[in-house]
Amino acid sequence: MNKKEPMSLSKHYNLRYTLNGFVWLIYAVINLLPNNIVTKVLCIVALIMAIITSCIALFVKADADDEMSILHISKAKAMTLDITVSLFLIIGVGSVFLGNMIVNIAKLYPFVIGVVQLLIGILFWLEERTSD
Repeated sequence: MNKKEPMSLSKHYNLRYTLNGFVWLIYAVINLLPNNIVTKVLCIVALIMAIITSCIALFVKADADDEMSILHISKAKAMTLDITVSLFLIIGVGSVFLGNMIVNIAKLYPFVIGVVQLLIGILFWLEERTSD
C-alpha cells in the first residue's frame, strides 16, 4: 500500500490562514450587498468554503512543525495582533473626532476575521522567505 505524503507546512499554513482569510473576505464583501436570495446563497457558499478549508487544515495530515515554523507562525501572529490592535486604536480615536459611529457587527466581523487570517498567512509567508 502506498501512503499519501503529508501536506507540507507551507501548504498547510497557506490553506489554514491565507486561503481561509481570502474566503472570509469574499463572504464579507458579499454580505455588504443588498439582502436577497442570490446574496444569501453566495454567503452560504462562501461560508461552506471557509468550513471546508478549515476542516482540511485541521484534519489532513501535515508535516510536523519544526522550531523555525513555530517561530515564524508565532512572529506572524504577534505582528498581526499588534497591527489589529493598532487599527482598532486608530478607528477608536477617529470615532472620537467623527462623532458617534454606529457599526453593524454582522457586517464587520467577517472583515475582521478575514483580515486577521489573511495577515497571519501573509506574514508567515514573508517570515519563511526572509529568514536565514
